[in-house]
Amino acid sequence: MVAKPIYNETGQIELIISISQQFEHIGQDDESIDEINDLIQTYILELHRFYMQAPSRESNKRAVTKSKAAKALEQKVTRISSLPSTVLLTGETGVGKNYTARTIHDYSQRRSNSFLTLNCSTIPESLLESELFGYVKGAFSGANSTGKTGLVQMAEGGTLFLDEIAELPYAMQAKLLELVQDKTFLPIGSTEKRRADIRIIAATNQNLETLVHHKQFRSDLYYRLNVFQIEVPSLKERLEDLPLLAYQFVQKFNEEYHQQKKLSREAIETLTHYSWPGNIRELQHAIERVCVFAENDTISPDDFKKELQFTDPEQSLAFEKHENETLRQFLERIEKNVILQAADEHRNSREAAKSLGMSQPTFSRRVRKYET
Repeated sequence: MVAKPIYNETGQIELIISISQQFEHIGQDDESIDEINDLIQTYILELHRFYMQAPSRESNKRAVTKSKAAKALEQKVTRISSLPSTVLLTGETGVGKNYTARTIHDYSQRRSNSFLTLNCSTIPESLLESELFGYVKGAFSGANSTGKTGLVQMAEGGTLFLDEIAELPYAMQAKLLELVQDKTFLPIGSTEKRRADIRIIAATNQNLETLVHHKQFRSDLYYRLNVFQIEVPSLKERLEDLPLLAYQFVQKFNEEYHQQKKLSREAIETLTHYSWPGNIRELQHAIERVCVFAENDTISPDDFKKELQFTDPEQSLAFEKHENETLRQFLERIEKNVILQAADEHRNSREAAKSLGMSQPTFSRRVRKYET
């Protein structure tokens, strides 16, 4: 028998999962192992459903976490949620910054009020100000005769999440600075400022420090937003969570599409060998596609290989020796690919250099050499 306690927020045991089996009845063939895998998968999904159907439990807001990176994120989110401070979420695209922002709101004292999102990259610059701050009656030609309530006013008492904050036009950044700094805003056409009782959470997949250095993002706004910065880890940094995330997504789409799909252990193994450039969002979309298109109820590695590009043809060609190319030319070309790839994948030269086991000055010199 194996028993595993599950603790609540106060450290008390809330549940105990116990699995018992007479081992002499377990065969060593693949079929027996698959049966055990199916059983474990069923337990996981049932436990997940148990939490999701218990609205009174704080744990139903928890993400699936097993890895150190995800648990560290969870601890930070729990610690700052009760604070009124502004939060800046960073991380690659698709890592779950929106989900993290929502979790912060759900754990805060503002959870009974609105959580509104504005994606700064999707709204035309000419409409951003009215979307955020609204306008009064007769503010401009063609305006709504009754005026318009902006997201800031609609989020009163709650949380305003500004996604892709790096895409905010420079002219709008000064107006946002006033909101962040003084909690006041001016609707278009109004002569009287209004106060806003909101918490602001911003997110970006870009390096704001670099944008500040290049005068593309206001330094004063950056420091006002960057009270608490939380980096949401990539899926590559939390691969231990991938099986549970995968099972969770399968259950989600089974319920949505009224199916009984399940993942084979070989399929899970296949997923752990993929690079996941699109992170959790890419995983979710991949599983949704295979749940729809897989011919059998048991999802196999081949189902995922049809949906995911496991090899990058351009990258593979880059590491092949060209005809009439000397060894020195070949090695220099390989180094160029590795250096520039590291520069693209990391937030700054210090992290990129560390990933390659070289000093920052050396790395920076190589980047300058290969970018010219």
